[in-house]
Amino acid sequence: MLINKRRYIFFLFIIIARYGSVFAQDLPSNTFRNTMIDLMSFDSLGARPISGSLADYLDVQGAVRLTNGPYDFAILGQGFFMARSHCDGSVYYTRSGKFKRRGNAFYNERGDRIVLSDEDAIKLRDPDANSATLSLYYPASNQEIRVIDNKKWTSQAECKRVGCEIVFHALEENPVEPRILIKRLLARR
Repeated sequence: MLINKRRYIFFLFIIIARYGSVFAQDLPSNTFRNTMIDLMSFDSLGARPISGSLADYLDVQGAVRLTNGPYDFAILGQGFFMARSHCDGSVYYTRSGKFKRRGNAFYNERGDRIVLSDEDAIKLRDPDANSATLSLYYPASNQEIRVIDNKKWTSQAECKRVGCEIVFHALEENPVEPRILIKRLLARR
């Protein structure tokens, strides 16, 4: 997969070199930076490309890939998991559903605790279930979103609760397509 990422990035630079420039004065740095982050994370599992273009992908569903991971959960629908940082206690939202279980709680790869109602946590711990409906979070306003990295964001406004179907032992593929990102770069020229 790393080879594929490098090929797409190399291809992108060839297009830019041929049809445009990569100098900051020619391309707005945020757009170029955001698009590069999107390109570098396009084949990651359990992520939306939230490098500043989150609003473009907020309602796009990625394909679900079975992983057979005991605590891998793919979201179907609009929702995002809420996580609380183990460093500073801040809250952020993510589509990444690759968790570890410690006791009755779930933690993501960074060690941050996933915030779930007791009822939702019980549903995720059911060893015989293949899916469940959970109450997750969705931004009340796209203007209030602040991007942290390609897997998480925060919001100044309170997020609304939405019902989502969760597929067990699976992760959502990133819905970004490199050709769309390249078209976007060329259109800004």
